[in-house]
Amino acid sequence: MKTLILNGSPRAAQGNTEVFIRQFMRGAGQSCPVRYVAKEPASEIAQAVRGCGELLVFLPLYVHAMPGIVLKVFEQMKPAAPGQKLVLWCSRALQRPRSLNFWCAI
Repeated sequence: MKTLILNGSPRAAQGNTEVFIRQFMRGAGQSCPVRYVAKEPASEIAQAVRGCGELLVFLPLYVHAMPGIVLKVFEQMKPAAPGQKLVLWCSRALQRPRSLNFWCAI
C-alpha cells in the first residue's frame, strides 16, 4: 500500500512540521515521499493523493485552524476510494511550557 505524506506548513521544509515528519519516518522505520503544499499547486497534490492507499497530513495549528493552503488541497480532493486511509497530525507552536500534539485517523 503506497503511503504519501503531505507537509501542510507554509514554511515547507524549513518549519517544525518537517521535524515531526522526519521523526515520524525514523520511528516508523521507513521513508515515504513528502509533498509540500506550500510549493505545489493544490490540483497537482490532489491528483497525487488519488494513487495512494494512505495519506498522512502533517500541519501546524497557528490559530486553532488549519492553514489555508491545506484547505485548498482538501477542496481539490475527490472522495476516498474504498480502503484509502487519512491521518491528520497537528502540532501547535511552543507558546506554553507544553506543546499540544495530536493525531486523528479517519
